[in-house]
Amino acid sequence: MSRNLSDSQIPKKQDKHLEYYQEQSNCASTDYVDIDNTSTIDTREASLDTGKVGFEEISPFQQQLQEQLPAGIWFFTLMYFLCMFAGFVNNSFAPAIEGMTAAFQVKVAAITAIISLYTIGNGAGQLIWGPIMDRWGRKAVILICGYIGIALNLWLMNATSYAELVWIRILQGLSFSGLGVIPSIIIRDCFSAKRYAIYSSIMSSLFVFTPVIAPLIGAWIYIYLGWQAIFGILSLVILIVLICFAQFIPETLEPSKRQPLQVKLIAQKYGAIFKSKRSLGLIVINSIFTVSTVVMPTMLPMVYIVDYHVAPENFAYLVLINTIVMAVGLHINSTLLKLGYNPAKVWLWASILQAVSTLVSFYVIFSGVTLIGIVVALALTVFFTSFVIGNMTCLFFLDYNNMIGTASSIFVSTRLCCAGLIVALLAHIPSFNGVTLLLINASTLIISAILIILYYRKFRPDIRVKQNSDYFVQGREEQ
Repeated sequence: MSRNLSDSQIPKKQDKHLEYYQEQSNCASTDYVDIDNTSTIDTREASLDTGKVGFEEISPFQQQLQEQLPAGIWFFTLMYFLCMFAGFVNNSFAPAIEGMTAAFQVKVAAITAIISLYTIGNGAGQLIWGPIMDRWGRKAVILICGYIGIALNLWLMNATSYAELVWIRILQGLSFSGLGVIPSIIIRDCFSAKRYAIYSSIMSSLFVFTPVIAPLIGAWIYIYLGWQAIFGILSLVILIVLICFAQFIPETLEPSKRQPLQVKLIAQKYGAIFKSKRSLGLIVINSIFTVSTVVMPTMLPMVYIVDYHVAPENFAYLVLINTIVMAVGLHINSTLLKLGYNPAKVWLWASILQAVSTLVSFYVIFSGVTLIGIVVALALTVFFTSFVIGNMTCLFFLDYNNMIGTASSIFVSTRLCCAGLIVALLAHIPSFNGVTLLLINASTLIISAILIILYYRKFRPDIRVKQNSDYFVQGREEQ
């Protein structure tokens, strides 16, 4: 049943990209198929309407929802704080790594490992909260995750053994996973895919400062009050934000899109995602690419503080350099999307340029690694990170407008669990003054770029961006 685009199926407003596709429709590398896996899906699964939409489409419900939201700056401030907590709880204690090592009587590598353990729990939590938020709504899950997170913070403050710390960190990952991902889903609920991509870039521009703000604040709290106070003060801030969220943010899940919380149906949805070759390709690329984003917060504290003896209170300032560079990249990505550039093409070229930028990492390694060299090499690569992640996420969500929570749970959980497990194993390799970090980061980015190029040639995501829901509705009617 797989089919190519035909004249009758292409909306008249679509442009020369689709005309080019028609000319190349006999070439397998540019084949774009509506349902690329129907030959392997039974009739029941093929009838599942995942909600494929156009890049700029907006529904009547979204228009009504936008009128109920608080003023833009207040709405995005609340969203920022909610997603910030997931990063803050994992980065704020980095300057206290030596203090926690002494408190739990373990090696530095053991404390470093709990950062990746949190990431694994964060990924696993997506599988739990995704289907639940598609049933009960986003608001309920935010509140549940937030209050559980507060309880776990208080437990961690009173932990007495490393084994206890390990379990708490995994559970923290499970609970804070909801706070980390749901704000972006709320934004997608309220706006078109295009506006989501733009606003998501703005949010990410703010979010990337968390790795700087968190250890900076954490360092001063640690110096004056001890590492336990980091989690106590964080819990108080979470409580205040949860109260404001409950008061001012409406439920954003459209009632008609509420999904039954049935194991069989959830499995069917997960199966539909994994059987889609386009979606599976993005999931694999996303999982591999995320190793580069997880390895830095995991290994940087050891490299900067232990290997190069950077003072805990100065750790955040070094991270700030990379953060500013990433924020600039996020702003440029947002600007390109506002100007109408195709997100698939931005994604492709950003990945290629990012792979090329790793040449600096290899130069630093072979010419003699230094602290300045590490900072510069990482800064050049992270500049492109937001281009890759933001546009890849946007492309993935285009096919799952009716089940964003479930789709997001798969997309985020696989990347966090896979990357977390890989980095947890790699974290025990000696750092060699940062060489290990640079090699892992560069290798990951090069592999990801190669996969993105192959994916682009086969599935032509730039064409998918040009299609709207009318095309897919017409396609279902013809089946």
